[in-house]
Amino acid sequence: MKDKSIKTSEHSGQNRVDPAMFRGVVRGMLPMYLLSLLRKKPHHGTEIIKAIEKMNKGTWKPSPGSVYPLLKKLEDDGLISGKWVSGRAAATRIYSVTRKGRSKLPGIQKQLLSELCKTRDTLQKHITIMKNVLSNPKNDTSNL
Repeated sequence: MKDKSIKTSEHSGQNRVDPAMFRGVVRGMLPMYLLSLLRKKPHHGTEIIKAIEKMNKGTWKPSPGSVYPLLKKLEDDGLISGKWVSGRAAATRIYSVTRKGRSKLPGIQKQLLSELCKTRDTLQKHITIMKNVLSNPKNDTSNL
């Protein structure tokens, strides 16, 4: 029976492993990805999604359902600004980072790095436990 909590998909010749826990971690990184990307140059939503996927080498592609509400929140918080631009088949909202967003980004990056390190350490503990369980031929977990 296949474990439904882990999905893999082909992407650019790579397997993308997408367990639920990993999705939660990278989703927590989304504000940093957005601000870092918009710090370089303005983008519209579809460009943002594609650029984030490229930034993390295809290991994760944020969904529009994650990106657009966060863009709205960051705009409401004054970290980014959006401007409607016409000239295409449909008007497009182009986002750019504000001064406030630029000043908050280093703090967001430091906090995220700290949280990722804690997550890594916790995962390492669970990996060690799993290796011990798998190496114990009787699956006796009393010595863990």
